[in-house]
Amino acid sequence: FASRSSDLRVLETTLLDPGGIPGYCGPGRPSHVVAVAIGYGINLAAAFHVEGRLIFHNGTHRAAAAYTVWGIRKFPCVVREVSTAEDLDKVGAADVKQHLHLYLRSRRPPRLRDFFDPALHTKIRAAPGYHLQHVQINTQRLRVSAP
Repeated sequence: FASRSSDLRVLETTLLDPGGIPGYCGPGRPSHVVAVAIGYGINLAAAFHVEGRLIFHNGTHRAAAAYTVWGIRKFPCVVREVSTAEDLDKVGAADVKQHLHLYLRSRRPPRLRDFFDPALHTKIRAAPGYHLQHVQINTQRLRVSAP
């Protein structure tokens, strides 16, 4: 799968009942169909609120661009409450948990306004391209003893 958007991703994998798929007439008598939904995420910023700090998880570049291009200072952001830092990996923020000293323990954590400090960023030109999402399904047939 290819897209010019960097947001192309696997949204979900699930099992479907073959009888519920209109027009499906596969070989044999399938009991299940494995479905992989490919698409785009919700285009909102996302953050975690943990130990009194708000940590952007997704959307920092969109927020910086919205401010730079249009002067937008407020925009929708989904904030997920996380009770303790130990729970960060359970909500998909294992990278934040690995760098707790930066996000939660330092006196001055990274901030959105850092994007606008010339001493902290560099502008680069990148050629437009496509983003690919590779999906691979491996199957293996085994025989095991009944319990």
